[in-house]
Amino acid sequence: MKTLLAQISDPAVRQERLDYLNFTPSDRAALERLLPLFSRRKEDFLDRFYEHLVKFQGPRSVLKDDATIRRARAAQSQYMERMLSGDFDEEFFLLSVDIGLKHHEVGLEPKWMVGAWNLYLNYWSPLIVQELGGDPQAALGALEALHKAILLNVGLGMDAYYTKTLERIQEVVKTQRQAILELSTPVIQIWEGILVLPLIGTIDSVRTRQIMENVLTRVVETQAETVILDLTGVSVVDTAVAHHLMKTVEAAELLGTRCILTGISPAIAQTIVHLGVDLGHIQTAATLKNGLQLALQKRGIRMERTSA
Repeated sequence: MKTLLAQISDPAVRQERLDYLNFTPSDRAALERLLPLFSRRKEDFLDRFYEHLVKFQGPRSVLKDDATIRRARAAQSQYMERMLSGDFDEEFFLLSVDIGLKHHEVGLEPKWMVGAWNLYLNYWSPLIVQELGGDPQAALGALEALHKAILLNVGLGMDAYYTKTLERIQEVVKTQRQAILELSTPVIQIWEGILVLPLIGTIDSVRTRQIMENVLTRVVETQAETVILDLTGVSVVDTAVAHHLMKTVEAAELLGTRCILTGISPAIAQTIVHLGVDLGHIQTAATLKNGLQLALQKRGIRMERTSA
């Protein structure tokens, strides 16, 4: 929404939209000629307009009572007078955008917005012809100017509606992505003082950052003595991932926690050697089971199999 608001705050952008609709000073003059007609007939129009709207479930769900309808009528009357002034400045653009935002906020789909403007045209067009019938050229000019003004409003309103919709979608995607990242990097406390992080699938730069954050957060929360990073489910490790994993280990050690790497496959082992990563100060184990045994031994606990 910030992008859209920034655009319409630019006079050049606003003028481009008016130029694209071929809105001219003569159109502005034609709209101004309609103000007396609007003043005389607006109450009749608004009566018919809202009588029609409440026949449909969508608008009726918003126009729930007389007080709401009165507020909507007042705002609509002011907006129409503003539109017929033909002064399409930044304030008018913002008002038009706000219409789209309000439709989005109350859950009215764009079809209701488009349908409402169709009601305007159906009501006012015959009256304009009747009012200016003695001057066909003036009547045609007024109708064209009104069409342009309505199209400007529809365009701005729908821009705002779909921009807000896109923002909501992006927020949901961001939240879901964060949830997926957290689920894909679960740091589990399996024993007092022992954490395990089982890694599965592809690890990219975003996920490696999440790994470090989760590991360090859990280390502080649990005061863990050992963290087991299990790579059994990881098939590929590149330079950036290997570097970040080592940084995670170093950061954990700064907090007084020792890390054990387990489940290193032959392919990953070759990659680490090829990349020149120094694992000399890091304890490793072939399997998660072996790593857990090492961690328990550090706590003076020995696991032995007993016969039934």
